[in-house]
Amino acid sequence: IKKLKNSDIWSVTLFNICDVANYEEILKIEKDIKKCLQNQKISIEKFNKNKTMLYGLYGGINMYDHIDNFFNNQFNAELVSDFIKKTHSLFYGLTIMNKNKILHYDIKGGNIVFSNNKYKYIDFGISTTFGNISKIKKRALSEYNNKRIYIYYPYELFYIFIDKNQINNELKKKPFTKRDDHNHLEYINNVVFNRNINQEIMENINDIKNNKIKLNKVIELLDIYSLGITLTNILVEKINKYVYVKNINKNKKIIN
Repeated sequence: IKKLKNSDIWSVTLFNICDVANYEEILKIEKDIKKCLQNQKISIEKFNKNKTMLYGLYGGINMYDHIDNFFNNQFNAELVSDFIKKTHSLFYGLTIMNKNKILHYDIKGGNIVFSNNKYKYIDFGISTTFGNISKIKKRALSEYNNKRIYIYYPYELFYIFIDKNQINNELKKKPFTKRDDHNHLEYINNVVFNRNINQEIMENINDIKNNKIKLNKVIELLDIYSLGITLTNILVEKINKYVYVKNINKNKKIIN
């Protein structure tokens, strides 16, 4: 990432390694370490044996914190336009990574910071190249086997790696509708894009079954989808927070 064009404009990378304190000491300061190790399936014993940390220069304020300060209990077309302009660096960086066939693979608000009037990507811990299919597949199936949907990935990413029996089950029983957070994804697509995401998912699953959707295209468009849904989700959250109305049709008008 550091070697790519103008990387300091759109990314923050860590470049030094240091030893860190034992788990028990870190837990006193950072409670999230427990959740982090559980998610990565790393035992405390293994962590204490191999405890190192990457570090670098200060990256900037978390995207969510910056947005709260930016909108400051207001929401109007001018503010939204200004916010979108500030995301130019993210689209620029996405173009650079795409041209170099690099996949960030975890674009979301929590992995974006704001610094020097620009948004920048952070946390390239699971990033890989377009050609590293085994790593991409491992992550995709891990999310597929989770009971919730990771809204920052398109459904095609999961189904393109599963066998035809599982695909038939998805077409027949629509189990994806029962996943945690799927209702939120339905809401976003309804309000912002005025579309039925369930119907679209079914069509895509069927296309995958009939080999009409190719893996290389899914990988190529993955980060683009992630950034798009990240920004869309943030704007919907702000509408619900500052100008919330229960009527979906009114929310559609506000977004338009």
